[in-house]
Order: sequence, then structure tokens, then C-alpha cells
Amino acid sequence: MSESTTIASIDPEFREQAIEALKEVSDPELGVNIVDLGLIY
Repeated sequence: MSESTTIASIDPEFREQAIEALKEVSDPELGVNIVDLGLIY
């Protein structure tokens, strides 16, 4: 694997599963998930 190769680029289904899981993680002060805040892209 090269440095620019990621698991998400090899397995797009993994990327979608990871994003769905990260949508469950909320900023404690704002109460908004970290994906919607733009911290994950």
C-alpha cells in the first residue's frame, strides 16, 4: 500500500459504515454530531 491508499479507498462500504457510526458521536457542548459539524469528511 502506498501512503495515499486508505481503507476507505479500497472498501467504499467500510467508509459508509464508519461515517454512519461517527454520526452517533456528538459534541457535548453543541449536541450536534461531528459529521454534521464538518469535522469528518
